[in-house]
This record gives sequence, C-alpha cells and structure tokens, in this order.
Amino acid sequence: MFMCSAIILPTGTIGNINIKIILLIMLLFIVVYDNIKKNSVSEIFIASKYLLFIVVILLTWLDIGVIKANANEFYGFLQFKDFLATIIVTLIGYYFYKRKLFDWNYYFRLTLFAHLSYIVLKVVIFTAVLLNYVTLYDVIAFVKNIFGYPLITFNFSGGIIERNVARLDLLNDSLSPFLLLYVLNIELFGIQIKRSSKYGITVLLILNILIGYKRSLIIVSIVGVLYSILFVANNISRFKTIFITSAIITILYINYHEEINYFVTDRFNSNSQDYSDTIRREQFHVLKNEFYDNYLIGKGMGGYAYNYIRSEDLPYSYEMQWMQFLMQFGIFGFIFVLITYCSIIVTVIVSWVDYNPKIRSILLLSFILWGLMSFTNPMMLSSFCSVFYTLILLTALEFRTSKHVISRGSCN
Repeated sequence: MFMCSAIILPTGTIGNINIKIILLIMLLFIVVYDNIKKNSVSEIFIASKYLLFIVVILLTWLDIGVIKANANEFYGFLQFKDFLATIIVTLIGYYFYKRKLFDWNYYFRLTLFAHLSYIVLKVVIFTAVLLNYVTLYDVIAFVKNIFGYPLITFNFSGGIIERNVARLDLLNDSLSPFLLLYVLNIELFGIQIKRSSKYGITVLLILNILIGYKRSLIIVSIVGVLYSILFVANNISRFKTIFITSAIITILYINYHEEINYFVTDRFNSNSQDYSDTIRREQFHVLKNEFYDNYLIGKGMGGYAYNYIRSEDLPYSYEMQWMQFLMQFGIFGFIFVLITYCSIIVTVIVSWVDYNPKIRSILLLSFILWGLMSFTNPMMLSSFCSVFYTLILLTALEFRTSKHVISRGSCN
C-alpha cells in the first residue's frame, strides 16, 4: 500500500490527511514487531546503528544550517525530513527483502503495475482534455485542491490534432524510462511474459513519456532503447527489432512529418527551451558562487541563495540538485551524500564478476542515468525516489550469478 501510494499519488497528502506518513508509521511498526516476534534484535540493532550514523551526519549539517541562517529563513527541518524519509523507506524495502517478507519478483511486479495504473489514469485525463471534455484549468485546480500539488503543465500547439494539447508532468513520470529498460529486457530477469503484454506495457510507458514532454525522460528512454537493441539483444532479435522499429518510424514520419518536426523542434530547439536552459545556467553560476563562499562545510541543510529563489515554498530546492547539495554540504558533506547514493550499487562494484554482464550493465546504466537527471531536475529526495533506489538495490542483491537461480515468475 505504501509503495503504491508513493508511485501513484502526486504527494502523500489527500485533503488534510497525509496517507504516506500513516502508512510509513505502520511499516515501521511491522519492522519492530517482526524483529520482536522472530527474536532478531541483533538485526534491528545493526540497522539502527547504520541509520544512527546517517542521522548524526545529517544533524551535523542541520546544525550548520541553524548557525548560518536567520530564524525566519530556516528551512533545514523540511530538508532533513526529506533526507530521512528517503533513506528510511529504502532501508525498509531492503529489510523486507532480507527477511523474505517479499521477493524480487513481487516487488518488481508491484512497482510496474502500480506505475501502469498511474499511467492509465493519466492517459484518461489527457484524452479528456484533448477532446475538450474537461479543461486543463479543471485538472490543475482538482490536483491542487485534493493533493496540494502544483501540477507542471501548459498548453502547446501543433499536435496530431490541430488544437491545444495539454502537457501533464509529475515527478512520478520519472520511473517510466527505467521501467521501459527493464521491460525491454524482462527475459533476463527470469520473468515470463506474453509478447502481447510486453508490447502493450511498452506502448503505455512510451506514451506516458511523450505526454510528460520532458526532455530528460525522452533522452533517457532513447538511450535505454538503443542500449537494449545494440548491446543486450541477441543478433537475430537485434536485426528484427531494428527493421521493425525503422519501418514504424518511417511510416509515422511519412504520415505525420509536420507534427513530428514540430514536436522535436518545440521540445529541443525553441525559445521556451532556451529560456529553460538559461534558468539552469543562471542556477549553476549562482550556486557555484555560493559554494565558493562556503566550500568546506557549505551553508548547511536548508541553505539557499538569497538572491536566487526558485520556489517560495521550498527556497532550498533547485533543479540542479547536485549543485544544490554541493552548495549546502560543501566538499566534506558532499562526499557523504555521494557515498550514500553510491551505496545502492556498491554490491555490483564489490562483486563485479558475480553478475551476468548484461544485468550488470543495466543496473549501472540505470544508476548513472538517474544521477545525471538530477543535474537538471530534483530527483534525489522523496519517498517516490526510494521506490527507484529499492528497485536497483534489490536487483543488485537478487541477480548475483553466484547465488541466483532464475525463478519463473509470471507477469501476464
């Protein structure tokens, strides 16, 4: 329930009730109860020591933020909560897996089908806006009223149907290109799936990426598809896929070349994109200068550039999140942040030869691409991000060839 809410809901709050916090408390209760019942105090003690070490480090930079910020300008506790929630949720997923409360196959299917449920709902809303059954304003107002979430959306012209088409972009969309990479190579992970189901899931994931209209997700998807075709597929599948894909693209371009040209130009070479890139360049220079002024320990948690604020509600949040961390944590703290992120893939690095090279490459590619996206979008902190971290971590634990026997799970 918690993972589904993290994947589907824009935020954890519905009305005045924070569903995610309630479910997280229940999860923590289950963890404690399970340890008491199994008399596994030693396991929870080890996990608690690891978590305590992280909390001490975070509290150190929270204190730095308290010292360096004025009382009415301090947002450190909000960012501390973001860090703690992200790490705790990932640890809970790890704990449930190690205790065999669920297996990898179950977690992957749960993640995939929860995300597909979200996509179906989003496609229905998109179609309703496209056909003028509801207005884009109605959708924005509804999401804002129920979830308190400022939906990223605008109208753009030049779609296949000559009218304004709504872009609907949420953080939840970030899973689509990575699940697409998994689905394209699903046989590697021992999941048997009907070909029709695989094609249907692939179409839904691609459709969601196009509706989201975000450059980073489009680029990551293209990289994942090309990587799957060129380096993962066998020779027969490679040539067959290249032929079919080329034929589909050619047919679509012949029939819709004006719309496709508009889509590519508007998304990658238009005034709006130049403006977006200019904002990020400004962020880079501002955050770089702030870092130079506090290069050893940073401005502390919750710190931000007073002369450059992107969000009035969360002034410490910037699209260039790695630069944000560098500014807030300085050199010493940034090393800690980087090590914490790398810990989800450390098993692959330490046990390099124990992995199927194709699975190893998919894990590393996913890990690197997610990190790269955080140079242009805030992708590192939230319970939603923990869904991705848990998926990568559990895949790394599950598919070491020295221990893994492929389970013939079903994904029909």
